Amino acid sequence: MAVKEPTDPELQTSLFIAYGLLVIAFISPMLALMLPMPPFKGLELGGWFSRSGAVTTVFALLAESVLIRAKLSITPVGWGWGGLQEQRDRFIPKFNAPELTVFCLTIVGTLIWAYGDLPFTWLSQD
Repeated sequence: MAVKEPTDPELQTSLFIAYGLLVIAFISPMLALMLPMPPFKGLELGGWFSRSGAVTTVFALLAESVLIRAKLSITPVGWGWGGLQEQRDRFIPKFNAPELTVFCLTIVGTLIWAYGDLPFTWLSQD
């Protein structure tokens, strides 16, 4: 079975895509608060905001899947190829750098998803 050796530009593209997905994950709750809500009957700001937590969680997990796939592409079964270790030395630290961000965004997104409407409910009480 032949193994496709990833090129540096392909690995850099994976990193760029992962960071783009993290940006979307980060800004989606803010956009839910700043942009106009869709005019659906019965939809309140708290419910709309809590839905943005699902978007945050999904995009954080997508970023993680891109990073895992890129890491696995330079972690072959067997001996590998010439220049593999140098490529790993260059890219593995770059792939590991956003791990804490992915972890935190997944937690924050899940909390917003589950409890994001509660502050709005609490503030609207008489």
